[in-house]
Amino acid sequence: MKRVLFILIAVFSLMSCNKDDDGSAQAAIDDQLIRDYLEEHDLNATKDPSGLYYRIIKQGSSFPAGVSLKIKYTGMLLDKTVFDSGTTTGPLSYYIQGWKIGIPKIGVGGSGVLYIPSALAYGSSAKNGIPANSVLIFQVEVLAIN
Repeated sequence: MKRVLFILIAVFSLMSCNKDDDGSAQAAIDDQLIRDYLEEHDLNATKDPSGLYYRIIKQGSSFPAGVSLKIKYTGMLLDKTVFDSGTTTGPLSYYIQGWKIGIPKIGVGGSGVLYIPSALAYGSSAKNGIPANSVLIFQVEVLAIN
């Protein structure tokens, strides 16, 4: 019995070695998907070291950390399926990592587009009609500090 248990532990250990624990494979897939989308739509975007791509349409002004912001947004998948839109209010700590990185680049009074790899959104979890490992596109307008 101990031998069977040892073999099972060894097998599961080897199987876990094949997993992409750091997400680098998905990050590479997401990066290629974003680059392909930008090329297909003849768009230029800046890549942040985090993997986020962004386009500033109108540059806004900087704001202090922790403030509550009023943001108008439309969220889409790469196939342009809109999964959410509206206006939201709250500190950036309420939102996905891609917003935490991208919204300060746009600034208050500004607008832009965020191309968010899955690791900076919902990762391998499906959420509210968004499939797992989805790259998200957000058109955002940072309306005001609330």
